[in-house]
Amino acid sequence: MLLTDDEMKIVRDSVERQAGFDEELIKRCSSLIHIKAFDEAVRNAFVLLEEKMRKALNKENATGYQMVQFAFSANGPFTKLLSHDQLEYEGTRDLFAGAFRLYRNPAAHTIVGYSAGEARGIISLVDLLIKRLEKLGSMPQIGSLPGSMETILADVQKGIGLPATNRIRLFLHECLKTDIPARSSAKQWIPFRKYALVKHDHWDTPKSHPIAIFYLMATGGLWFPVNQYYNQIVGLDTQHIISDLKQLGFKSTGKYQDLFISFTTHNQQAFFDNLLVLIKRIAQNFEATITGNSLSK
Repeated sequence: MLLTDDEMKIVRDSVERQAGFDEELIKRCSSLIHIKAFDEAVRNAFVLLEEKMRKALNKENATGYQMVQFAFSANGPFTKLLSHDQLEYEGTRDLFAGAFRLYRNPAAHTIVGYSAGEARGIISLVDLLIKRLEKLGSMPQIGSLPGSMETILADVQKGIGLPATNRIRLFLHECLKTDIPARSSAKQWIPFRKYALVKHDHWDTPKSHPIAIFYLMATGGLWFPVNQYYNQIVGLDTQHIISDLKQLGFKSTGKYQDLFISFTTHNQQAFFDNLLVLIKRIAQNFEATITGNSLSK
């Protein structure tokens, strides 16, 4: 059975959408690929990328490569965002710069004569760059957190540097995005809280009440009140939580032997990735005490 051009377009669009291609990229390039205007399809793809970069960087009249040079300069916005990981910074910079110099510039000024396979591969690369640009746009910048947190991080930065501090900033930002709100009015101990079923000694019955999962400490670390406050939560298995935190390097401290860790010794990305997974699980366990839904440990 032969398909009409319109039917073929529907099939192509469907396949490309399922592959996760940017919707606007499909719109601007798909029909050109179909009529074998491969150079023009590549040009259109890079024009779209440049438009998105101008908006992200607020650089109205700059060319694509000029924006790459600006974004990854010593004090450029992408340099600051990626300062936590030198390899990620260099790889992202080289990917953008190489794409513009190798593919964008020739397609803009000459007839290259790209084949169908080359054009599709280049457009796929542009789609990857668009996604990378969107990810960079979603990363928290200095000043993106509440003032009290930024004040603490400014002091932390003096001791461990900007890259490590940016990893902490990203971790805190992810906690807030995960619906673990912080009491930002606090100055020294900033609690990140979640509701749980709580029973204080002077209460007749337990009730839903916010409890701090952890505190961001002005001294430069994280404190989990696993004995002081977690024990007030009805039905919460604190032993598994304590065990998991100790495996990450947390140490018992203070009158209640709660768990603390210093950013001076623990500031690598893998640590924050693992801790974020654990915090999400703790938050689910808090909520489960209210809903009555048991969770696997």
